[in-house]
Amino acid sequence: MSELTEGLDRIHSWFTEKIPDRISQIAPGILLEEIDEKIKELPFKIPDELYELYQWRNGSSGYKFLFESYEFMSLGQAVNEYKNEILQLKYDECEEVEFFQHRLPIFELWYDRVFYTIVPNEQGISPLHIYDMEMEDYSLRYYKLTDMILHGAAWCDSAK
Repeated sequence: MSELTEGLDRIHSWFTEKIPDRISQIAPGILLEEIDEKIKELPFKIPDELYELYQWRNGSSGYKFLFESYEFMSLGQAVNEYKNEILQLKYDECEEVEFFQHRLPIFELWYDRVFYTIVPNEQGISPLHIYDMEMEDYSLRYYKLTDMILHGAAWCDSAK
């Protein structure tokens, strides 16, 4: 089992024990073929971590996964959000289009258009950046998705 799946399972176990209603809001994972179908129009390849994440579970309904204010978007929702954001940025002629065009939002924070985005790269390390156009915050938050999930798992472990 990978560190990512192990961390996700620790988080899932904690929520099952402490806040079971949140578990019912997490969708089952999807097959590799379904992932490939959903991402075929993206102009970049998604990292293996995202394949693993979306095979584990395919998003949550509501802002209640991992940390209190995060919505874990389904892959279809993430791809649609990416397309909508790119269209809006191009329409508004924003310079952020260059920044956003190779980033996939996977978590949305408690209000619209603030995302954790994963940045696929050639080295297979996909850092997570915040994307908050209003506050002009595009900072690095985690070096990879696994780090974010392990951070959440460590919080769950300490909250027992």
